[in-house]
Amino acid sequence: VEMLFPSQQDHKVPIIAVTGTNGKTTTCRLIAHALKYQGGTVGFAGTTGVEIDGVEILSGDFSGPDGAGVVLREPTIDHAVLEVARGGIVRRGLGFDDCDIGVLLNVGEDHIGNDGVEDLEELALVKATVVEVVRENGVSVLNADDPVVVGLRDRARGEIIFFSLDQENETVVAHLESGGVAVLLEDGEVVIRSPMPPIHVLPVVDAPITLRGIAMFNVANVLAAVAALHGLGTPVDKIRTGISTFHPSATQNPGRMNIIDFVTFKVIVDYGHNVPAVRAMGSALPNLTSGRKIVVAHGTGNRLDVSIKSFGSALAEVYDYIIVAEIDPRDRTHGETPLLVKSGAVESGHLEADIEIVMDGLKAVDRAFEIVRPGDLIVVQVDQVAPMVDHIMEHFAQLAGTGDVLPLR
Repeated sequence: VEMLFPSQQDHKVPIIAVTGTNGKTTTCRLIAHALKYQGGTVGFAGTTGVEIDGVEILSGDFSGPDGAGVVLREPTIDHAVLEVARGGIVRRGLGFDDCDIGVLLNVGEDHIGNDGVEDLEELALVKATVVEVVRENGVSVLNADDPVVVGLRDRARGEIIFFSLDQENETVVAHLESGGVAVLLEDGEVVIRSPMPPIHVLPVVDAPITLRGIAMFNVANVLAAVAALHGLGTPVDKIRTGISTFHPSATQNPGRMNIIDFVTFKVIVDYGHNVPAVRAMGSALPNLTSGRKIVVAHGTGNRLDVSIKSFGSALAEVYDYIIVAEIDPRDRTHGETPLLVKSGAVESGHLEADIEIVMDGLKAVDRAFEIVRPGDLIVVQVDQVAPMVDHIMEHFAQLAGTGDVLPLR
């Protein structure tokens, strides 16, 4: 046993743990993808499943300690990249004692009223757990653009690396003046700032998931991933290659800003299920279409009434036509959640005539294809990615068969 496992040798693999209200999966997948270029084997666990060296071994939501356990028991991995969700922390803990890199992306008003979390401050303390368990020689990556995250800096262990879309951010400026490290967006380029000469990583237009800089929420995710990789000691050429070869496709990042081009109109498949996610998507859509914006969405039944109505209100801010389905009722009666979503949209001034409730999720997508016109854009909020993408591609095949659209090669 001593020969196989020398007592003086540390057998732990580096753990990169990512939490936040939005962007966890994309940031994790970015990091895991980039680490492949170091030649090692990466274990990933998140809301889409568990993967070892890019091969899915389990599907479903594994953003809790079960997913971490599966990855960390795998003897072949060189790095573990773990998405850490609020629910897992509250109910069962992290699934690991400490981590080398802890990333806190943002804290938004989602899940308030669940599992004893009654306000934003309590939610922030739950999410701060990830940076509280960073090893003393590790790195905490924090979003300098989120005041709630900045307020948690004293709870973060290890070295702190801030990331920001604003190079004049006061927190970042003070951090750099004190000799710290930050990853910034400067004149359209990702730059690592420190007491050493600046490191120019890549222009954001070369990061495919940013859609040439249009999707600012994914620009922020790129900054976070770069900060984590830099904190891990990844060479900049490997970081650059990883970020520049990661695409918003259903294969590399399923259910996250996946764009399917039907030539005369576009369809976006995205998981965004809360108010910040809807607004983030809304900031990008005007750059993608001049036509109507149609959404197929659903509320989440275990949220408070006011939260579900706020979700409907956010949809009303962004979309011209809203189709509400019943996907995730949780403990609510059948049809209750869609009515709350619709109520929130109507109360915000959206025309009731431009809101439909179609209970079945796949039929709701069918309805969107019935009303779509050239130049429009359909956004489909997904829960289970694969069945929805398959259903959308059935429409693609049908339209290709009529000659209304040509399959893209």
